[in-house]
Amino acid sequence: MSRLTQRAAPAVAVLAIAAGGAVWAGCGSSDSSVESAKTEANEVIDKAQKQGNEAIDKAQKQLKESDVPKQAQEQVDKANKKLEEAKGKVNKATEEAKEQLNNAGY
Repeated sequence: MSRLTQRAAPAVAVLAIAAGGAVWAGCGSSDSSVESAKTEANEVIDKAQKQGNEAIDKAQKQLKESDVPKQAQEQVDKANKKLEEAKGKVNKATEEAKEQLNNAGY
């Protein structure tokens, strides 16, 4: 499950950078172009957050539905904890990306 954590955070970071690029591309343009770029970037960020959370939820559901012996339950619990941590990182990265986008000063 740590692979999911390792993949989710960089994916959100890449999308945040792409969103910043969309705003940067609007520099020197009219206010409506900049607002349009910000809106589009926010949509990309929201979509990335939704996809990341859906993947984590799916993994948690599969873990919950799996029939594991008691000895393996500890490992399942650890995996669930890692998935919750990953979800928190995805949500935090999303909020940071949106904050940076909104504070871009355009």
